[in-house]
Amino acid sequence: MLLGDKVFSFFGVTQIPPWFQTITDNKLMTFAAVWVANNLAAQTVATGAFEIYLDDTLVFSKLNTGRLPTASDILNTFKDNLSHVGGVAGGAAPRRLASVMDTDEF
Repeated sequence: MLLGDKVFSFFGVTQIPPWFQTITDNKLMTFAAVWVANNLAAQTVATGAFEIYLDDTLVFSKLNTGRLPTASDILNTFKDNLSHVGGVAGGAAPRRLASVMDTDEF
């Protein structure tokens, strides 16, 4: 629709398909159908869930708390579970994380 029927000649199609002519003739209906389909798809995936897992353990859930986590929430969660994360990459990541959490930025 955006490029018109020229897109078909670019790909070597000599005859414009009937479905394209229908879309061209009914632009408003096509727009409405795409809009409705998009809204229905968005509603089916919008559960409001936002969850953070550390390995297989749920450490934050928006469904349980009713809010999104702040940076402090996330960092404190990692700090509380730092020993759990200690085996990752020989322990280098947790020390770095601990040094970030010790600052007053968060």
